[in-house]
Amino acid sequence: MTSALIHRINRIASMAALCAIVIAVTAFAFGMTQTVPEARAAADRQLTKELLQESRVACEKWGMRAGTEEYTTCIAELKEIRAKQDKRRANNLGNRRDGLAILL
Repeated sequence: MTSALIHRINRIASMAALCAIVIAVTAFAFGMTQTVPEARAAADRQLTKELLQESRVACEKWGMRAGTEEYTTCIAELKEIRAKQDKRRANNLGNRRDGLAILL
């Protein structure tokens, strides 16, 4: 009788521990789904800010002053070049079938 009771308590404790682990993992995963998009958006905003600053420096370095038509054209062309590069990168990543790729 005592060993049956101990066995039953052991089984209940094991089940409780398993449930606690499942709940903890689920809570962690849910938390990650909430924070990852926010972090990604913040990183995208920072990248956009840096790219704009680099474009300004490049256009001014090439002798185009801010506020001129040439400067505006230069910024637009640099944005277009970067958009094409991003599209190429996305296509290259999307065409990979030889491994596990996690894209956030």
